[in-house]
Amino acid sequence: MTWRALAKAMLMAGAALAWGALSPARAQTPASLTGGAGIERASFDYQRRIPAGISGVASLRLDLQALAHSRLADVRLVTDDGFQVPYLIEDDGVPLRVVLPPLVPVSEPEISAGVSQRQGHVRTVYAIAFPLAGMPPSDLVLETGARVFEREVSVLVKSEDPRRRDSGRWQTAAWGAWRHTDPDTPAAPLILALPALRPTSGRVVVDEGDNRPLPIAAPTLELRTCRLRFMRETSAGLWLVYGKAGLTAPRYDLALLEPRLRTTDAAEVTAGPERPSSGPETEGRRKALFWGVLIVAIVALLALVARLLRVRTENGE
Repeated sequence: MTWRALAKAMLMAGAALAWGALSPARAQTPASLTGGAGIERASFDYQRRIPAGISGVASLRLDLQALAHSRLADVRLVTDDGFQVPYLIEDDGVPLRVVLPPLVPVSEPEISAGVSQRQGHVRTVYAIAFPLAGMPPSDLVLETGARVFEREVSVLVKSEDPRRRDSGRWQTAAWGAWRHTDPDTPAAPLILALPALRPTSGRVVVDEGDNRPLPIAAPTLELRTCRLRFMRETSAGLWLVYGKAGLTAPRYDLALLEPRLRTTDAAEVTAGPERPSSGPETEGRRKALFWGVLIVAIVALLALVARLLRVRTENGE
């Protein structure tokens, strides 16, 4: 083997080690691709701490809070000193599943009379609670232990847009027919596609026909979520921030290495509790800065007045 062939083999071996799947800590990429532009962390509505971890490729799954309070385009990873950490966004194959409180029967004469045109049918109205305001699109999953039945199910929410004429009235957000005819097998769940919802509560209306109310288990929500895959240059902690109007999706050079990065093992990381950027700590700093600037301005003004008085005294005025 010639020295050129030997050098080429060594370079190929080095590249394989750098991007191998043996350990996340071994995956490396040029610093120019892992160091993003500076950004002001406090300019985002929400921020969450990502604890320190091993350096290398990491993967962060966005949870319900991040999905509800962001537009995905305004999600950023930021270092302690205010620089972006480039990332790739990828779909998570497993939907995010959120178990809701059990449905509670309520009396809603307006809904009971107006949901269906079929007169004389029994309608069961349930209150349903959503975990957060501003819920992203999701699937409502309803299950029952009944075996032979046929029902029509609606989900209603109140419009909160004061510009609309129907503001404050119940509106149908989703509808579906639920039917099962085999007494020997369990019924399939009913899946209703919900749009993005602003309110935290709604109503589930079941048209029972002339039958007893259909037993319904505690509902669940399933949401499509995604992951952020990124490179950690050091073991230091990071920040997940989101919630900033007008911000477009980031464009990182790291995307050029997408095929390599996606095939590298990634360490799973999670973000800490969500906190508003305008919380007590931030507000305290802003107030301290305001009073500090005000005091400096007053001292400068008093010094200027004193100087003017001294000049007038010296001139005999």
